[in-house]
Amino acid sequence: MHRIGICDRDEGFAVGLTDYICQVDGEYSAVVFSDMDSAEKYLAKNDLELILTDDISGCRVVRGHLSFHNVRCIYLSDRRIDGDGVLTAQDSIRRGDMVVRSADTVFKYQKLGAIFDEIRKITVFSPPVISSKRVEAVFSPLGRCGCTTLAMALTGVLAGRGVYVGMENYSPGGLEGNEMLYQIKERIPEFAETVRGCIKSLDGIEALRAGSVYLDLRNVQKDDICSLSDCLLQTGRYSTVVYDLGSAVLEDMALLECFDVIYMPVLDDEVSQGKLRCFEEILRSLELRDVMQRLRRVHVPVGCSGEEMAVYAQRLREEG
Repeated sequence: MHRIGICDRDEGFAVGLTDYICQVDGEYSAVVFSDMDSAEKYLAKNDLELILTDDISGCRVVRGHLSFHNVRCIYLSDRRIDGDGVLTAQDSIRRGDMVVRSADTVFKYQKLGAIFDEIRKITVFSPPVISSKRVEAVFSPLGRCGCTTLAMALTGVLAGRGVYVGMENYSPGGLEGNEMLYQIKERIPEFAETVRGCIKSLDGIEALRAGSVYLDLRNVQKDDICSLSDCLLQTGRYSTVVYDLGSAVLEDMALLECFDVIYMPVLDDEVSQGKLRCFEEILRSLELRDVMQRLRRVHVPVGCSGEEMAVYAQRLREEG
């Protein structure tokens, strides 16, 4: 289901476009906002894929496109523009250095069907391009739901082409990271050699502990994850790095942006579901909606054998 937001000072136009979208295609739904402040309040607890608006005063340009609280926006222009032109200050939509390009505009005074065609072009599903090298994470705001078991299994089915990185709150025996985290932060030239020296075989899986002190883990930053991942992938031995994350590492939730996919083990009881909803609300409040797109909820089998877990992990990989 594609959920679209419509905000226009012409209330009749906004309601008409919303009704048309909801009627013409069951895969789309739309909600009307009287102003962008109302849209902001809505986004605090809900998600939208796209916002069409004639008010971009609160927008900014993110990765070349108009964005409002990390939701892509399309400007509803009262002036037609063709080709690759650029809307200028005469259109009264220039704010500071921000210039809205034609790719982010739709001429509002045309047939509703034509406007909806533009919406479909923007929201059409495009499967992500899977890189030959991936950085993955296993994390859940819930406890005792199989994060470490799953992370190890996801690494194991890669048959030596994956490496498990333990960054859970408490270090298991046999996986001490020595001064690895300190060397990463200080960008010490020998840190790559230290990383390679800390990799050990654990039940046939290539594994290392990236920090054994709880307080050190709380100081991990995005650059540290990127540096460690690059170091491991550049060895040429691994195609995938699988991080087993504890809550201590996520002092800064934006760290989750470092991963291509985040497997999130879940439980179905009412209390656990409440915690998961709260976690997603925090991500929204931090405008980390791109992270929410990478979250993959999974139910880790309980009490199964190692072989059964391997089959489950292989199925998750085959499903992408």
